[in-house]
Amino acid sequence: GVAAFGSPDPQTGTERLKGSHSMGGYHSTELCYLAAVYTNLLITKQPMDFYFKPYPDGFENRILRVAPDILPVGSIRIGEVWIDDERYTNFDADALQVTLPETDQRLRVKVRIDPVEPHFAEGELVVGAIRDSAKARALRRDPRCVLHSTIGGPNTGEPDVKLSGRVEPADVATGWWSERRDEVDVYRLAVEEAVAIEWNLASSRMVIRRWTPVAGATMTERTYP
Repeated sequence: GVAAFGSPDPQTGTERLKGSHSMGGYHSTELCYLAAVYTNLLITKQPMDFYFKPYPDGFENRILRVAPDILPVGSIRIGEVWIDDERYTNFDADALQVTLPETDQRLRVKVRIDPVEPHFAEGELVVGAIRDSAKARALRRDPRCVLHSTIGGPNTGEPDVKLSGRVEPADVATGWWSERRDEVDVYRLAVEEAVAIEWNLASSRMVIRRWTPVAGATMTERTYP
């Protein structure tokens, strides 16, 4: 039902019931959105564009938070931002926050979110970075790099993997950058050390597996903390 002033009336209508057309449509749309987010950003490693029309004063300190969902920490970052079709640079890529300009006008904001997890392509462990991003500038200045596996939370018992080495430019077209190769620096990681830690929470023990080109593979086990 609809009240006299035009709004749905939850007392007489069925809009709020799980089986109603309204709720059914809402959940179908939500499922499609989440499927696109998880498939593109976590599986196929494709960037996604998100669109907003905020009033800047409607947000504390004019900070627009653009995380598309609760994804693993460090798995995505802001690649680029446009406001009213102009490139905009006042954003925190890793915190997934855009500081909006001061204005009382409604803005059109486009945010490109990039996956940042490395992957294997053409026999190489590769990683891409937007050419004018802080990450790309840092790698051009110092090629040393550490890749750390994503941990879902404290005391989960998940294996902890860390690869250390140096990046080298790579001519690899396969990746989220495939359609924007001229905008992205692509690197292969020359691994100089690999460490994997397995946790036994029940016995408070940890197994440390380490590999280097000189020493080869080693394994130690000890209690923690």
